[in-house]
Amino acid sequence: MSEAPAQAESRPARPRAPLGVISAILVVVLAGTIAFVTVNYFQLSSMTNVSASIDGAQQELVFAYSGLMDANEGFDRFLIDGSPTSRANVVNGSASFVRHTAVIQTFTSQHQLLDASAATKALSAAFVRWHTKFAAAALQGRVRLRDIGAADVFADQAQAEMDRLDRALVDAREAQVNAVQRQGLISQACIGFAIMVLAAIGFAVDYRRRREQAASVALLELRAGALERSNGALQDFAYVASHDLQEPLRMVSSYTQLLARRYKGRLDADADEFIAYAVDGAKRMHVLIQDILEYSRVDAAGDTLLPVAVRDVFRAAVVNLDGAIAESSADVSSGTLPRAIGDQRQLAQLFQNVIGNALKYRGADVPRVRVTAEKDGDMLRFAIRDNGIGIAPEYFDRIFRMFQRLHAKSEYGGTGIGLAICKRIVERHGGRMWVASKPGTGSTFFFTLRAA
Repeated sequence: MSEAPAQAESRPARPRAPLGVISAILVVVLAGTIAFVTVNYFQLSSMTNVSASIDGAQQELVFAYSGLMDANEGFDRFLIDGSPTSRANVVNGSASFVRHTAVIQTFTSQHQLLDASAATKALSAAFVRWHTKFAAAALQGRVRLRDIGAADVFADQAQAEMDRLDRALVDAREAQVNAVQRQGLISQACIGFAIMVLAAIGFAVDYRRRREQAASVALLELRAGALERSNGALQDFAYVASHDLQEPLRMVSSYTQLLARRYKGRLDADADEFIAYAVDGAKRMHVLIQDILEYSRVDAAGDTLLPVAVRDVFRAAVVNLDGAIAESSADVSSGTLPRAIGDQRQLAQLFQNVIGNALKYRGADVPRVRVTAEKDGDMLRFAIRDNGIGIAPEYFDRIFRMFQRLHAKSEYGGTGIGLAICKRIVERHGGRMWVASKPGTGSTFFFTLRAA
């Protein structure tokens, strides 16, 4: 009976890990988790930057395509009329294409986008073949009008390579988006693990704070998704406008002009009239497409909003309108124009469009246009007043919509998009635009910008 207590006393105690060791392990795990999340964050930022750069490369591709179209159209016209303007279109369009494709090649090589890089090289090679065999030869007088068809075959090859490059960039962007999503999921998992580690060492996370944080993240993801879809749709539209519409229009324009040059006066008067209608229609369609493209690029192709001297912007717009001002003997003046936050190029377009409309829709008197500005809280309210024909109140909203014209084309030219572009520029700057007018007494266009 006396041995049992002795055995109980000799039983070894269960080993326990010291509290300091447990704390050290938890701290190490927590530090490792934080380090992993930090690395993941920088990888995520890098991927996001690459994705944004791909958007820039796609924009460069649109500009490169525009250069190719200008060069090809200049080539066709040079064979027809041999004018210095056509020669300049060939030279400038080719230079623009080379410049923008060089930017794309640098980007794709830098980020190791192999398919896009190979497509860029193939595009450049196709362009070199076309330029060497036809464009450069035409400028040297070694290509004739009958070679237009053969030149178009080579130009189509370059366009096919351009489509291939566009698909490669789209695929690269989708791959980056998928990678960002994966990195985001990994980061979220690591953050969750870190929270559990913090809970294990005694730190509790407030439920309400986590719920608000989750709501903020969800809202941010929702806005980012909407912005991504919007940018994608805008880029698709710009590509369609510059590729699918302009290419057949270029052919129609080229051949209708060729018909007008060759057969004017050889057929009856009706035929000459019909050909003239076709040429004029092609020209108006070209202007319309350019205006639509400009409208679509207000957000995507805008520069960073910075403090701008509005006085200088106004002067630039007046210089651009010098011909119209001289023709109408107009008096265009301004008061004190303070600095504002904006995109200088787009603000110049805004002033030029509104002042240009004042000169176009003038009355019987000599046109007078006055630009003023005044403080309106944190904003600046600008007013552009004229003494033109005025606008009826029922049309105040309509004039800011696309393709809305209050007059026949025979009375006043234009596409009906100018004021829509102006309103979109103002809204991009965080302001609003409206008009006050009465028929026969002139109009005043107001818009607001953030004060610098």
